Amino acid sequence: MILSVLQPETGLKVMLSPGYTVILNCGTGDVESLLHCHITGSALEELEIKRGQKLWAVFKASSCFLVDAYEQTTPI
Repeated sequence: MILSVLQPETGLKVMLSPGYTVILNCGTGDVESLLHCHITGSALEELEIKRGQKLWAVFKASSCFLVDAYEQTTPI
């Protein structure tokens, strides 16, 4: 069972990659917070995902990882 009190977000773009990448804007107000979701072609067809469609983002903790866009390096 999946429970959520958050509203579904709008799909901004569907891009072909190995599989497909669906980009959701999960920001509020003027702040844009993009979530890139990688899905299979089967999932795209079964869910009938289209640009502008309202979508829920659900995280499976065992297969989720964060990527930091800024990596600080330490001199050797």
